[in-house]
Amino acid sequence: MEACTKGDSAADACRSLKVSGYSDWYLPSKGELNKIYKIKKKGKLHLKKSGYWSSTGTGNGNARVQNFGMGFQFVSSKYGSHREGGKEILAIQYMTL
Repeated sequence: MEACTKGDSAADACRSLKVSGYSDWYLPSKGELNKIYKIKKKGKLHLKKSGYWSSTGTGNGNARVQNFGMGFQFVSSKYGSHREGGKEILAIQYMTL
């Protein structure tokens, strides 16, 4: 995915994504990201060992981030560049996990 311009949110970047004719992408929740991490941990997915933004807000302009290296989640500010500190955006389509 191309880097988002300043002011775009991670969720906006996912919603505007078009890949192979598909445009139904969205930013996963903290629960969905944790399920994806568990699949990755089994060796079935290859993703960077980075923090990935979730759509789960925690108030005061913060959101949950899933660390795909160690598996923990943490809270980070949504303001500023959503690529700061190595955080990534993982756009997904509806799936049954």
